[in-house]
Amino acid sequence: MRGPDIEALIRKGFSDAEVSMTDLAGDGDHYGARVVSRAFTVKSRSSIRLCMRRSTG
Repeated sequence: MRGPDIEALIRKGFSDAEVSMTDLAGDGDHYGARVVSRAFTVKSRSSIRLCMRRSTG
């Protein structure tokens, strides 16, 4: 999946999110995403991971 496609999925699941994508290896296959959303306020990392999985399918 390409970076813009991943970003679109994140934005679909978190409409208020500020999203920044980074191509980690420069090969178009490995991405990092920084997501800032009210949905993550005062949550543990495991809760955030679960929330991300549910929102992006």
